[in-house]
Amino acid sequence: MLQIYAHQVVKLMDSLRTLEKQCSQGAKSYDAQAMGITLGLLRDGCAELELSSATKQLDRIFGAFETCTAQHLSVSLTDLSGKLSELHTRVEEDLEDCVFFQIQPSKAKAFFKKIKRDNGTVELSPKLPEDLLGPQTIGRFPSAVMDFCEASRCFVVCRNTACVFHLMRSWR
Repeated sequence: MLQIYAHQVVKLMDSLRTLEKQCSQGAKSYDAQAMGITLGLLRDGCAELELSSATKQLDRIFGAFETCTAQHLSVSLTDLSGKLSELHTRVEEDLEDCVFFQIQPSKAKAFFKKIKRDNGTVELSPKLPEDLLGPQTIGRFPSAVMDFCEASRCFVVCRNTACVFHLMRSWR
C-alpha cells in the first residue's frame, strides 16, 4: 500500500496549473531551466503516485525538450501548452483509477509520529511498539508485540473485527 499525502497531490496539480498558466499568458519565451525543474518535480510526483499515463506524457515532454536542445531550438509555447493540457487530462484520468483512504486525524496522531526528512518535508511514520506499549510491557510480554501491532493497524483502518482478533491473540 502506498502512503500518500493529500498535500502531495495538491502540489502536483498546482505545479501543473502554474506551467499551463505560463504557457497560456502569451509570453514570447520561457525559462527552460525553471520549466525543466518543475517538470522534473512533476515527473517525480507522478511516478511516486504511480500515475503511469501521466508519467509517460512527461517523458514525451522531456523528449521534445531534448530533441529541440540537440537541434539548438526551443519548444514552442503552443506545442508545450498542448502537451501540458494533455498531461493535465492524463493526471486526472490516472487519479480516477485510484482510491484514497484517509486516516482520521485523531487516529493518525495516536498511532503515527511525524518525521522530518532531510529535504524539509514532514512525513508520518507508524509509531514503534515501544512508543505504543512502553519498554516494560514489551519486556514482560514479548510474544504479544506482533499481534498488538497488527491490532493497532486494524484499529486505525476501522477493521474492528480483525482488531479484536489480534487483541485476543495477544493475550493468550
